[in-house]
Amino acid sequence: MAIELAYINLVIPIRNIEKHYSGGFEQYKKDNEGKMEHDDYLVMKSAMTMEEIESFAKECEDFGLVGVIEKQGIKHWLDFCIVDIIPTLPCDWLEHDGTAVYHIDDQAYIAELEALAINNKEIAQN
Repeated sequence: MAIELAYINLVIPIRNIEKHYSGGFEQYKKDNEGKMEHDDYLVMKSAMTMEEIESFAKECEDFGLVGVIEKQGIKHWLDFCIVDIIPTLPCDWLEHDGTAVYHIDDQAYIAELEALAINNKEIAQN
């Protein structure tokens, strides 16, 4: 399932939280109750200002996540990603459709998008 975007968003794969956050995802949910959304793959925290997002990013780095790395001279997101309509840097594990984000491993959502595309194509042909 995709997570609908809000203003400025910080997105983290749940598996990264499981690996790095003391107490894993269950504890992260308790510690961030009412401050996040999630599906089966991703967590998203939204903010109105870049300062708030930078604060969220610092929290991630404090528990061991890495934000930006460089691949072949180009900056990329690694363990979390900042999204403002689209990712602010390339992000290998994240896809977006302009209004929502989803993890590349979210096969159920990908199948839903493919079915919708097929349906739209059939409607357009008639």
